[in-house]
Amino acid sequence: MKTAPNDKELIEIIERSINLLYMIFLATPLVKSIILGCLFGGGILLMLIAIWQYYKQVKHVENTQHKLSDKELLLKFEAEPDGFLTVKRLMENSDLTKSEAKFRMTYLSYMGFLKTSYNSSYKSVYSLNKKLDRREIPELSNKPFLTVEDILKLFKTYDFQLSLQNMCIATGLPLSVIKKEMKYFEKEKVIESMTEYTADGMTGRKFWTLKEPYRSNPDKFLALETKMNLELEKLYDHNHLDEDYI
Repeated sequence: MKTAPNDKELIEIIERSINLLYMIFLATPLVKSIILGCLFGGGILLMLIAIWQYYKQVKHVENTQHKLSDKELLLKFEAEPDGFLTVKRLMENSDLTKSEAKFRMTYLSYMGFLKTSYNSSYKSVYSLNKKLDRREIPELSNKPFLTVEDILKLFKTYDFQLSLQNMCIATGLPLSVIKKEMKYFEKEKVIESMTEYTADGMTGRKFWTLKEPYRSNPDKFLALETKMNLELEKLYDHNHLDEDYI
């Protein structure tokens, strides 16, 4: 039987809702008017336009990778003496504008990478939700995407539990590219996504594991290398995988 959410769950739900709304409102004044129109008029078309604008802003994250990659952003938290980073400090120590820095931090927070605290001035202060795993990484291919052999090496390196954060740190690829490629492997029924919950029902970590028969015999995964690498190469276009795999 389901129980009512406790205080911690409610706080997490509220915080994620606020982050999502903040990401949308960062877009343009047009989006704000669209959302208000939906709230008061219930226009389905307007809501669809707002959703389209939201995904357009998510693409904005990808378009600022040349200024500061996702890996570089995560490493900035580790470089801070107390692990805390503000939008202002990020802006001062990168080429990101204030709005870009805000959106990148909010996006990582919404994705579950960051915890949000508030200082005495009620300004948001961010820190990593999980410490970075800095174990030694095997040599990977020089392809602009992860090959089957690369994925298998990473699974073996991280004890057959791959997280998005670990893959980003290991490869340096943008989070969006990794997500789309792993979605491809899920559709091919090679891997499956897992969500871990704490004792009090809160969401812990999310990760991928190999599915059978590759779970029992990981090297069998290599038998798919020729076929899948060719498909991945076709899917990959201008540093982004095909939109069907979002």
